[in-house]
Amino acid sequence: MIEQRVPGTRQSEDPSYKIRQGGLLLRVAGDIKRHPDFLASELKLPLPTVKSILAGEASQDETNQLIEKMVATYPVSRLALEVVRDDTDGGVIVKHAQESATTSRIFDRKDKNGMPTPYYEYRDAAMSDLGPFRPEWIKELREVTTEDGNDPDIAYNTGHFMHQLTMYVGPVNLHWKDDSGSHTLFMDTGDSNYGTPYVPHSFTTRDTSKEAYIMAVTFSGKLGSAVQQELSVLRPDEVNNALLDLTAKKTSFSDLLRVKTQDSFMTDEVLSRMTGLSINKIHKFLSGRLFPSINELEIIAAALKMNARDLYPPTPVKQMEVVVERVYSNKKWVYPSEVKPHYEIRKLAGSTKMAEAKAFSLNPTQSDEVTADGDLDIVTPMNSFQN
Repeated sequence: MIEQRVPGTRQSEDPSYKIRQGGLLLRVAGDIKRHPDFLASELKLPLPTVKSILAGEASQDETNQLIEKMVATYPVSRLALEVVRDDTDGGVIVKHAQESATTSRIFDRKDKNGMPTPYYEYRDAAMSDLGPFRPEWIKELREVTTEDGNDPDIAYNTGHFMHQLTMYVGPVNLHWKDDSGSHTLFMDTGDSNYGTPYVPHSFTTRDTSKEAYIMAVTFSGKLGSAVQQELSVLRPDEVNNALLDLTAKKTSFSDLLRVKTQDSFMTDEVLSRMTGLSINKIHKFLSGRLFPSINELEIIAAALKMNARDLYPPTPVKQMEVVVERVYSNKKWVYPSEVKPHYEIRKLAGSTKMAEAKAFSLNPTQSDEVTADGDLDIVTPMNSFQN
């Protein structure tokens, strides 16, 4: 039978937290060749306390003290020493509309007269310490009836670091800027869009007398907090020099090959000698004038002691991109099968930039009560946000 849970509850305690935290500290101590007795001696802590922490039996204060001393004494980051608490209820967090409404806050933006007036109402949606999503319910409060992306009542942001999937309810306007100028699209219920990081954008409504809001799901993609922390200590020019040009296949490969040859201390001449490919061809690869054949790619990968797939560049992409999917598109099907059409699935906006981030509209078509595990027919290894 399905276990009945109280909707909206979150765990105040994570029963596995202490065990996982102790296990992580034990692994890191092992990595720097410190057994419990060395930790106790060097950090000036009682050995029984150290053993208790590593076994997941100590208090939070004692664990925090050990972490602080390890960070102060050894070349380890605090990020590498702390585990994330499981704040879910069996893997799920539910946030009801009434609870979300208690987080309401109004943001003002300057209007065409330069006066700050209400622009958005924000409300939190369900999110977890374990998940990558930062979703918000956002009601549009300013009315803009033109399709002019330069309308002075539109208050653009400067773009943000997060990718964003947006779902629309009611007469909402999507505004954004790119290299070709300012744009406006009239969106409506069921429409959706994906936007890359750093695209200046905004949302307004065409009719303040009607319900109009968006569900904006932002996420950081592959650059998690740990990677961001490492990047933050580098100089901007160092980061810029390490970036790959992904706008064209040949240049993507040339940038990638240059990085890999530098990592392997290989000159162009050495790469030519080790691959048997002419120095002229190597120069064409590295200058972005020629893309290798599959056989040449495998030869180069073998010389660099790496997998050929790691040298193959991704599909060329636009640096700044806004993708729109209309509700009337015919990209829909039933799931899990035609025999058991429990859901009508409709594909929402997405991009090859973030192929792992998939958005769908699910319309349940069955009214039977779910009574057994076998009735749970949606299974995915990915984090998901449902609204």
